[in-house]
Amino acid sequence: MPDDADAFAEGVRRGISSDEDGQKTVNDVLDNLSNITVGDPVVSGDKADVPTSARLAINGRVLVFKGIAHMIKDSEVWKWDLTFSDDTKAATEQAMLALIGKPQ
Repeated sequence: MPDDADAFAEGVRRGISSDEDGQKTVNDVLDNLSNITVGDPVVSGDKADVPTSARLAINGRVLVFKGIAHMIKDSEVWKWDLTFSDDTKAATEQAMLALIGKPQ
């Protein structure tokens, strides 16, 4: 994981835009998300799981997604936990899937 936030953001951007349809898919999903909420965290030491919820409009239907934001405490700051892999792209993909969750 790069320590520099700009380097990390650039890596994520490259991963999304490397696939022509990737950027369109991300834009479509983000443009159709609403009612994004988080629940009470379940803290265990320096890690926490925070329930997430969002509504996604797809082809006239509205689906409710429930997921989990896995967090890790670094000094006194809670951050999104991507420490489970040295592969930034794979870690981000897996964490994003957990964050968004599955339709209920």
